[in-house]
Amino acid sequence: MTKQHLNALLLTFAICLLTACGGGGNSTRNDQVDHALNYLPDDALLVMSGNVERVVNSAMFKKLQAEIPDFDEGLAEMKENVGLSIDEVARVTVAMISPKEGDVIAVVQTKRDVSIEDVKKIKEFKGMEFPVSKVGSADVYAAGPSPFSIHFPDARTVVVGPTTAMNKMLSRAEPAPTANMKAALDMARFDKALTIVTSVKGLPQEVKNEMMNEAPGEAAPILNMLIAADSMSLHADVTDVLDVAIEADFPEVANAESLNNMVQGLKAMALAGGDEDMPAGVKDMVNQIQSEADGSTFRVSAKIDLASVLAPLAAARGTARGMQSATQIRGLHIACVLWSNSNNGKFPDSIGPLVLDDYYTPDYAISPFSSTTVPGDWDSWEDQKKVDWINANTSYFYIPGHTDDNDSQKIILFERVLDSERTEIPVVFNDNHVEVLSIDEASAKIEAQTGKSLEALSKLSNPGAGGK
Repeated sequence: MTKQHLNALLLTFAICLLTACGGGGNSTRNDQVDHALNYLPDDALLVMSGNVERVVNSAMFKKLQAEIPDFDEGLAEMKENVGLSIDEVARVTVAMISPKEGDVIAVVQTKRDVSIEDVKKIKEFKGMEFPVSKVGSADVYAAGPSPFSIHFPDARTVVVGPTTAMNKMLSRAEPAPTANMKAALDMARFDKALTIVTSVKGLPQEVKNEMMNEAPGEAAPILNMLIAADSMSLHADVTDVLDVAIEADFPEVANAESLNNMVQGLKAMALAGGDEDMPAGVKDMVNQIQSEADGSTFRVSAKIDLASVLAPLAAARGTARGMQSATQIRGLHIACVLWSNSNNGKFPDSIGPLVLDDYYTPDYAISPFSSTTVPGDWDSWEDQKKVDWINANTSYFYIPGHTDDNDSQKIILFERVLDSERTEIPVVFNDNHVEVLSIDEASAKIEAQTGKSLEALSKLSNPGAGGK
């Protein structure tokens, strides 16, 4: 498991939590929360904890599921990528150790028993070994060749993180974060579906400096005041809308008052500047933002109808994926042309071998609409295994037997239709122009050229070799 894989796993959980948080409870801490917090590192800088069980039972979750394109597809992709469906997860707690390196420790509490055997079933990790070692009395599994480890404190808890941080955490005498972070966690409201908390006072000065250096110019003044706070927290609850509150505790009331004035000013500028192009849901969200200074506490809150905000964003995401797929299919055709330059103008029998000579990278053969991912141990594979995998798993059907004749009517590759909800696909012609055609248009052109339907060709094995 690489750092990118771990971050992708955590991001999947985070998106589910942030876009569909459930209702609140009766107490700020319970046994489940305390159990998760036992596995936080001493040097945690930020902690996020979400009650996923309440997420899936919320009205907002059902609303998003009904209104957002690709919502169910995202949930299915999550199960394939992390081995658990969202309704099998009870709570996810994530602690950031180093924002510069992106190191995190994640505690996933499940509603069914899990073990290392479940990890081995994840598509990306099939066939990998997970050697076990002892840290004190704890069993720790190495995640392949990467510097990350997995620990199962009990049958329904999984802890994942960098090996060094995991060993340090499991070796300590008492499970307690730093004093600053402990104080912030004690003040946090864990009765909400989602809680994010950080001890600003406990952040190293170099981290604060880096935040300031990387902040956009217009955000610098507000960020400069925020890092003067003692602690900050975000809480979220949902009924049919998302109710979000961000609180910061300041040693000086003047900072909170200044922030209040600045937030109201930024809100007015946002509404005045982008009114015509701003989606209705986003405009409503900005209108809902309220801020106030109460003693030494500064609070920003808003009630957001996430479905109305995310629907246009999801549609834009679909458009962006379509453009990316068109770019990739054009790149695969260019690879065939380049290969033909050294082979008497003839195109290859399949696109698989071209990946070996770096005509394209393996991810280029997989559409952004596909849930298929390049295996994590790809680099260790034998050449023939790589060729076979590309030919069998590519999202694009290759029509072999052609030459580089620059024919603008001859189709060389098209995206396979494996999803009944797709309404259009990219098709690349032999002059390297790409057309995004409706399913009916693409099917008619493909059948006229090959004698077989788009549907039939899409279902053939070894699409990268023309179904042979």
